[in-house]
This record gives sequence, C-alpha cells and structure tokens, in this order.
Amino acid sequence: MFCVFSFMLAMLCGMIAGANNGVYRMDTNTGWERYIRALPPTPMQQAVADLLIKLIYILIYGTILMIYAIFSDNHTGLHLMCYVMNIFLFFATLFVIIDIVYSFVVRFAQTRAELELMSLAAFVCGVIIIFKVCKLIGNIRMYSPVQFGNPLFGSTSYIFASFVASGKVTAVAVSSFVISLGSYFLVMWRLHERREM
Repeated sequence: MFCVFSFMLAMLCGMIAGANNGVYRMDTNTGWERYIRALPPTPMQQAVADLLIKLIYILIYGTILMIYAIFSDNHTGLHLMCYVMNIFLFFATLFVIIDIVYSFVVRFAQTRAELELMSLAAFVCGVIIIFKVCKLIGNIRMYSPVQFGNPLFGSTSYIFASFVASGKVTAVAVSSFVISLGSYFLVMWRLHERREM
C-alpha cells in the first residue's frame, strides 16, 4: 500500500513539474512577444529563461519528494528514494515532451479552431503513445528479488518497486530526463527565433 501511495505522489509531482506552465502561451496571448522585440534579450536568453522556470518547478517538486522519501525511510524503514525519484523523473520527462509538443501547437495555430483541432490531434497521439509505452512496460520480465518462501515473494507491487529502483532504470530515467530538457531548450530557442522573424 505504501508503494502505491509513493507511486501516486511521485507521478503527481512529476506531472506538475514537467507540465506546461503557461508562460509561452501567456506571452503569445498578451502581446509580450511584440513588446519583447524592443528589449535586448536574444532568443537564446529567452530559451534559457524558459528552461530555468521549468527547472525551478522540477527542483521544488523533486525536493518535496526527497523530503517525503527521507521521512518514510526514517519512520517506516522502507527505502523509497530511488523508487520515488525514478518515477518522478519518468513522469517529468513525459510531461516535458508533452510541453514541447504543446508549444509547437500554440506556435503554428493561426485561429482558435486550428488550435483546438491541433490540440485534439496532439492529445490523441499522446494517448496512443502512452498506451504503447504501458504495453511495452507490461511485457518486461520482472523477477522477484527475494527467494521463494519469503512473504514478499510474488508480491507484484514489491517486484515492481524493486525493478523501478534498480540502477539500470535510474540510468534510463536520468538520461531521458537530461535529453528531454536539452530538447526543450533547443525547441524553445528555435520557437523564439521564429517569433522574431
């Protein structure tokens, strides 16, 4: 039960941290993009500012999760730090990628109808990708880390938690997170350059 709660908390924090914070859309809607042309920031500086805002959100929610994991470690004896942080990184990565797609949709939609149509198409594609990834994860063989006869042998939540907390999953989580943030920076830089044209 505690592993399920930890999963849900990490998933929620990752979703909020990686999700679109609305800054790009607010800049477009308020006319800030026209006003910013009179100011000195370059497209690269604007992209760095967007990335820093995203990193601040990620840092805040990551810190909340680390405090939770340390608290649970001290009071229950469950070592959840790797488990919780890997889930957090995966969901933050997923929502950073969704934010990249959303930024493209906002940039290239000319009318409100086009924006709604493109948003619906992006949502459908996102749902299909999530189902494909879940199906792929369901096909991964996970073995019980405890011997037969142990009360935890065969417990699916324990097997899943031990798999997610493994070093290989940590390496994949960190690398995908770094790649998604690099992609976010490059995409935002390019979008700010296109905005100036």
